[in-house]
Amino acid sequence: MAVPEIAERAGVRSLRLKRDDLYPALNGGTKVRKLDLLLASEPFQGAGAWVVAGAVGSGQVVATVAAGRLVGKPVHAHLFRTPLGAHGLENLAYSASWAASVHGYRNQVDLALRAPRVVLGLHSGGRAVVPIGATSARGMLGCVLGGIELASQLASSPDPVPDAVYVACGSGGTAAGLAVGLALAGVEVPVRAVAVVDRLFAPDMRLSYLVGQAEKAVRSLGLTPGVARLEVHRGQVGRGYAHASVASLAGAQTLLDAGVAGEPAYTGKAFAALVADAHAGRTRDPIFWVTVRRPGLESTEGWRERLPPSLRDLATTGDQPVVIRRRGLLLGLAAAAALVGTFRLTGYDGAGGEVLSAAEAAVVRAAGEALLPAATPADLDSLAGRVDRYLLTFPTSLRQEVHALFFAVEQVLPFWVGMQRFTVLTPPERLRALERVAALGGPGLLIARSIRDLVLVAWYQSPEAWADVGYEGPMVGSLPRPSLYDEIKAPQGWEPFGAGP
Repeated sequence: MAVPEIAERAGVRSLRLKRDDLYPALNGGTKVRKLDLLLASEPFQGAGAWVVAGAVGSGQVVATVAAGRLVGKPVHAHLFRTPLGAHGLENLAYSASWAASVHGYRNQVDLALRAPRVVLGLHSGGRAVVPIGATSARGMLGCVLGGIELASQLASSPDPVPDAVYVACGSGGTAAGLAVGLALAGVEVPVRAVAVVDRLFAPDMRLSYLVGQAEKAVRSLGLTPGVARLEVHRGQVGRGYAHASVASLAGAQTLLDAGVAGEPAYTGKAFAALVADAHAGRTRDPIFWVTVRRPGLESTEGWRERLPPSLRDLATTGDQPVVIRRRGLLLGLAAAAALVGTFRLTGYDGAGGEVLSAAEAAVVRAAGEALLPAATPADLDSLAGRVDRYLLTFPTSLRQEVHALFFAVEQVLPFWVGMQRFTVLTPPERLRALERVAALGGPGLLIARSIRDLVLVAWYQSPEAWADVGYEGPMVGSLPRPSLYDEIKAPQGWEPFGAGP
């Protein structure tokens, strides 16, 4: 859809809109593309209920609740507080009206501490958890199809070839899927993902990982994607997620004036990035992807009474509580780490080494029990010492990464099978946690391989393990060596060059 009046206000030669706000199902919006494939698969089809998390004004929660209404599936919503404008208030009213239950949290950190299984997408009790942003390999396939759809429309369009596609980037799945879809269709146009969250929540490494996951999903269908072109624009985050800026308010108003759905948290910031790039000469013929749902949601009269007390004042008075910002988030994470340190980083038996702490030595032994079922208790007791000697050869920077590795194995991996730390799990549970995190690819695969390699390097230092790989041990002594004279002596019968009779 070409919109000359918006193009003029944005300062570009031509501008086309990809309007997912007009998407017919579930009030529209790009989230529907992801949920269309995700909710049609297991475990969602067989689950008795769905669980979804997001901000109080989340479009993801709205789309999931609407899908639940359509198919008769209860949806339990977990909402954390953020600034709330008119668009977000309408989303909150809809979610409170039709969700089976609503749980409130002060901020993202509060949600992560009180409902970690929801944040990590761990299904339990017959309830399937929708990933944050509906971002998963299967969900991203919906956006891959969106990229192919756009490519088909461009092929039949007389308008100039676009120089970029601008789209808001929260969890990152939409941008990654679109980039892979365009590449699969042979369209060499970059997707400029405009970050609406702090780098902590959408680092470059994660976006690269998501592109890889989307490409893997495409290959599983027997297709070969081209090289995805994804660029990240981080200049519009402002004070943080859901905090409007002057530029994002202006961007949202420009869209609304033209009869296009817009709000300042996502579309407004993405459009502000397009305008900034136009003024800098970085784009002349862009496409803008409208990701937001259309207005006009239906809510019930008593929706405010269905909210938990922690959210009710936000909906009734419009008062904005102290919302967590980047500095507050870091302080919250530090407090969370201290809490973890009190309850999860103490109580280890045994000693550490010159590099390994007592806790890290316990992780080595626990990993050995899972990866080396034939090892004796004495073998396992010696593993940590061997790993410690090996790590002494590492530079300081690399040792810091190894310390982070041990923390991830001990504190993060257990969430794939339970809530206890890695050293408390049974060996089969540890192995299952390693397998599950490896199956994620990217950083997960790196964590699983790294702990495996450290354990195996230590194990095969033991002479008792050499037979497993056909190694007979180091050669003892030395082979006879000729003297220096023997090495330079000319062979028998040799004559100097040029010698005559």
